[in-house]
Amino acid sequence: MLGNIVAALVPGVGGFVAGNAASFGTTNAMYGSFTRPQESEADELGLKWMVEAGYDPQGMERLFRVLATNVSALPGFLSTHPGAEDRARKVREFIEARK
Repeated sequence: MLGNIVAALVPGVGGFVAGNAASFGTTNAMYGSFTRPQESEADELGLKWMVEAGYDPQGMERLFRVLATNVSALPGFLSTHPGAEDRARKVREFIEARK
């Protein structure tokens, strides 16, 4: 939204560039940006804490499988998160390693 306002106030190509920069800055400020390794680490820690609390780790695997089939994915190079299939696979590996 901020990008549209800036683009309307600045004419021509400058408005387009400024609008896109404002949109990127606003989105990044609102949602932050973590790297894929950081997101993988968060998944791993969350999984370990979940198991320590007594929850079934297969629930996390099911969640990622549902996400893999129901979420329209960005191209990999644009995503800050690992793919849902990869995340489900890592949970499965964790479960298998505990047997």
